Amino acid sequence: MHRARLLRRGRLLLDLRRHGEAAADLRPGCALLDESDAPARVRSRALLDLARALRGASADEADEEATRDALLRAERAAGDDPDLRLPCLAARAAFHDTAGEAQEADEAYETAVLLAPPESLVRCGLLTSWGESLLRRASRGDGANLVDRAESVLREALKDLPARSAQRGRLQALVGSALAQRFRHLGFLPDLFESRHLLGQAVRAAADVGVRAEAWLQLGRVRLEGWYRAGAPVLFEALHAYENAERDAREAHPGEPGSVTMARARHGRGAVLVLLGRPSAAGAAYRAAREQWQRLTGALREVDWDEVQLTRRAEREARRGLESGWGVAASRAMGEEEWRRLAPPWHAWDERAESAEFQRS
Repeated sequence: MHRARLLRRGRLLLDLRRHGEAAADLRPGCALLDESDAPARVRSRALLDLARALRGASADEADEEATRDALLRAERAAGDDPDLRLPCLAARAAFHDTAGEAQEADEAYETAVLLAPPESLVRCGLLTSWGESLLRRASRGDGANLVDRAESVLREALKDLPARSAQRGRLQALVGSALAQRFRHLGFLPDLFESRHLLGQAVRAAADVGVRAEAWLQLGRVRLEGWYRAGAPVLFEALHAYENAERDAREAHPGEPGSVTMARARHGRGAVLVLLGRPSAAGAAYRAAREQWQRLTGALREVDWDEVQLTRRAEREARRGLESGWGVAASRAMGEEEWRRLAPPWHAWDERAESAEFQRS
């Protein structure tokens, strides 16, 4: 049957990540399902596949509107059937999140979580995706009003996770990152200490090397802040965390151009070396970070240009000689403005895969 062949081939191409070709088959396949008044379950799932293909095909406005339309049609086809509505809501939430439609994303995530079976892996996955979305927004300069909700949602996800799940390290790191962001916004020291504890657990528990690299990066920044705010003797531990982040990022992304995490880890290593009174080594670390940023931009990877400029400025200062007044004792006495100029940026959690809500079960 022509319709079945189009849908089958479209799903195969989708699995191969050939999104444009998949959409070219799934679009007429879905139209034929509508014409034949196919069962709601068949139409809803096919439309979700079409949305996933369109979402991966390109980022132009026409495909975005077509994706939005496919998601709405899938939800209408699902009707009141909770088994059909749940994947539709999850997919729509992920779409709104990517499109920057925060309120719509939160509403869809919240409804999907309420529909999911209590204490299930499905509910845990939805809470994790929602928590990551909230955490990314909480990490912005104006995100203070979101940190409590991000932490609450991620803790709920961690509570639902089976004790021996391979995702435990990742969720511990996410909760630790949320606490770090709350400290950044509100300055409550116990958040910083708990963040350090959870991130330390995460690097031991994480099964995925990319997750581990990101957790080490977060831990390096938290340890550095603990040294400045609370006098914790952890400068060498912060250096160790950044070195481990760079090592694991290289393992996770062995080919060119590497990863953003690697550039950030090198910059963080440079900052710690400045505080340790080693300007020559710091300059070499900043130079390595700048070269990594250049590789990424040369490969047309999306980067934060403020971070790139920060690394360039730090390298110039190291070249001029940071020896004077940058020893450990002087650094602890530095003012807030000077600390903010030297310290590496706070980063949102950046370890991502394709949203699970757009993957077929």
